[in-house]
Amino acid sequence: MRAASFSKGLTFVFAVASAACNNPFSSDDDATRIRLRNASTFELTAVTFAPGTSRVEFARIGPAEVTPYSDVASAYSYGYLDVRVNGERRQLQPIDYVGESPIGSGRFTYVITVDAATRNPSVQLVRDD
Repeated sequence: MRAASFSKGLTFVFAVASAACNNPFSSDDDATRIRLRNASTFELTAVTFAPGTSRVEFARIGPAEVTPYSDVASAYSYGYLDVRVNGERRQLQPIDYVGESPIGSGRFTYVITVDAATRNPSVQLVRDD
């Protein structure tokens, strides 16, 4: 009888320990995952995007390309963008995030468009799930 109790206790401990580990088959409902999509006809290079304190960087995002998702601590609906469009540096600089709320958990895409005449970028947030 003691062996059965010990076995049940050991099974319980193993189950709790396993649940605490990262499981590739489980979903992390609290994660914020972001990616960038180049919706322009221009190649974007030296791309840095920071929708808050987190930052993602890519050497190149071709026309119509989408980056992989990146996990970030938190993000806002807009952010700092530093990018080269046809070799010309372009930036979007938010003043601050006072009064803004983080976008929360889920998967999001920041869609980058570039004005054909001025080559100035803009960014729009889209929720993917």
